[in-house]
Amino acid sequence: MAIKIEVGGARTEVQPKKKRFSLEEVKELIGGGFVTVTKIEESPDWKHVFAYCDEDGIPVGLPLNESASQIAKKYLVGTVLFCAKRERML
Repeated sequence: MAIKIEVGGARTEVQPKKKRFSLEEVKELIGGGFVTVTKIEESPDWKHVFAYCDEDGIPVGLPLNESASQIAKKYLVGTVLFCAKRERML
């Protein structure tokens, strides 16, 4: 199971179409753009979790995603996809 968190805080559980998410699936879930991945290590509840977001989010003016940033303990913008290591994009 993965969780998509939108800028307003709305959370949606999502599943990859196969065992792992494809690049196309991740881009569709986060709203396109280049994808950057962040491994979440600082929070014991989110160990072995990866965050995917739009790499160009800051330059194109995407808003801060407060909910996702609190989880990741990093500044994240736009829609963010959190997924377990076993589902991460190849």
